[in-house]
Amino acid sequence: METLDANTLLFSVKGMTCGSCAAHIERAVREVPGVVDVIVDRPTNQVRIKTSSDTGQADVFVRAIALAGYVAQRVAP
Repeated sequence: METLDANTLLFSVKGMTCGSCAAHIERAVREVPGVVDVIVDRPTNQVRIKTSSDTGQADVFVRAIALAGYVAQRVAP
């Protein structure tokens, strides 16, 4: 298992089936204040989010992804 730094969160996402889905999720996550980078990996159904500080915003990202129409769950570090 890969080690993540304190400012990086990893989520598993259900319902992401195409490139358009991945782009939609990326746009939704980038709108959250403090996001530095987003990597959406459709083949593994994972989203890696790097934030500007260790803010513990996992619930904020779960909500943003849900508002985009998908179900996300944080993958334990």
